[in-house]
Amino acid sequence: MSSGRKFLSVFTVAIAIFAFSTFASAQDTTNDNAPRERKEGKFGRKGMDGKHGKRGGRGMMGGLRGVELTDAQKEQIKSLHESFRASHEGQREEMRSLMLKKRDGSITEAENTRFQELREQAKASQEQIHNSILAILTPEQVQKLEAQKAERKNSMEKRKQRRQERRQSSPQQDN
Repeated sequence: MSSGRKFLSVFTVAIAIFAFSTFASAQDTTNDNAPRERKEGKFGRKGMDGKHGKRGGRGMMGGLRGVELTDAQKEQIKSLHESFRASHEGQREEMRSLMLKKRDGSITEAENTRFQELREQAKASQEQIHNSILAILTPEQVQKLEAQKAERKNSMEKRKQRRQERRQSSPQQDN
């Protein structure tokens, strides 16, 4: 092998090593498969970054987005949520264990009945906390909240209608 070819080979290998090391060092060092810290959301559900259990990441006051709350109202609502959470911790734990049994298929009839009772109690408690929050709001804020609710319902109906129209207009294949 001539010295020119040796030099070219060494030079090519050096460039390849340099390029490889440059690309390797430019890679993101975070491991996407590594477990992330999980935070508890509403009713104890856990999700990545605490968002799963908070209805799409909206959080405790997400349903009040767009309604301008005073600092006093925010504090009242926050304390209301905290007291609700503390007083229903045992119920949440029981519901969680029964839900896991239900998913596994190992739930008994008595446990299933208890689970249904707990769900009804949770719905009633949710209604109670909702009414308590409405009592904190001014009439103008309640009106704005109702308008947002009606707007969301209207847009959901429009999306549902468009989806049905697309299904009907797409050709169905019988093959």
